[in-house]
Amino acid sequence: MYDTNATATDRQLKPGEAASTYSVAGPNVNRPDLSRNRFGQSIFASDGGIFAKLFPDGYTGEDDWDMGEELVDYLNGFGQTTYFYSDQQGQYHAINGFMKKVEGQHYQIRSFAPYLRKYVNLNNGQRFYSTKKVVNFNLAAQEIYS
Repeated sequence: MYDTNATATDRQLKPGEAASTYSVAGPNVNRPDLSRNRFGQSIFASDGGIFAKLFPDGYTGEDDWDMGEELVDYLNGFGQTTYFYSDQQGQYHAINGFMKKVEGQHYQIRSFAPYLRKYVNLNNGQRFYSTKKVVNFNLAAQEIYS
């Protein structure tokens, strides 16, 4: 999403320009160059590394690669959620985590989500809200517990 009326950018917008709504708040003490700037390729291209490889000509102003939107999508999805399901053979698997059988019908699920908020059982849509990186799943009762 872009805002043509943004006033918190590091420079005044010209007619026809817009600022990404996904930007870094200012001031950013650790990275002053990011303060009030768009969270995209123009900022990170100066760091070299992978950005220099992705944009060998440097920032041209024409690249349509918005890291901010991708970061927000990641954080709202996989950044906060671990999913699990059973396949056609009845074997359980985790997405964005690891699931192992502990004993009988009890499983342990370890999340890989950096900002964990929930676990979702894709078979029945059940959601379990927790910030614990490891939870347990009782197959017989179809419930998740810590």
